[in-house]
Amino acid sequence: MTVVPPTTKRTTHRSAELAPTSSQADGWGHVVEQRSIPRGLVRAVLEGSVEASAAWRRALANVPAGALQLRRVLGEQKPAREPVAVIAFSLGCRVVLHAMREGMIAPGRVSHFVFAGSAAAPTSYRVVRPFVAAGSRVTHVYSRRDLVLDRLYPLGVARGRPSGRAPLALAGVQDLEAEVGH
Repeated sequence: MTVVPPTTKRTTHRSAELAPTSSQADGWGHVVEQRSIPRGLVRAVLEGSVEASAAWRRALANVPAGALQLRRVLGEQKPAREPVAVIAFSLGCRVVLHAMREGMIAPGRVSHFVFAGSAAAPTSYRVVRPFVAAGSRVTHVYSRRDLVLDRLYPLGVARGRPSGRAPLALAGVQDLEAEVGH
């Protein structure tokens, strides 16, 4: 005997709405609920934007913890004859920049920083100046075609564009353009 679970069930929510059906779970639920493709898509986009904004705020809240972890890892490395490089991608760029700004990484400790697809504001890169002066190389990889940064980054900030979409043009920073984004 095969038991097939029902596709909908009652919730205890006061509106007594039905639980999502399989079509709602795959993204078409808003269209079905609204009985209109345009209205359903608009609602799906709005709800997706709210969820993405909340996820962005949670990620930003974890930047200091990530910077502390980076400090711990770098602290465990004995001053070695081998140079240390730090490669950061997307939100990881914010983690490294935060660690630099808060003194968790000493100028000269890292020989080369690579920031790729950065989700940090261009102004946040002012902090690299003492590191460049101490001999660290800094490479900034950006893409004008990065649609993820273009579409999602504005959800987490009031204004501005992420540095991962354009060259920084800062003294001592090598800007490299990539043909792909996230």
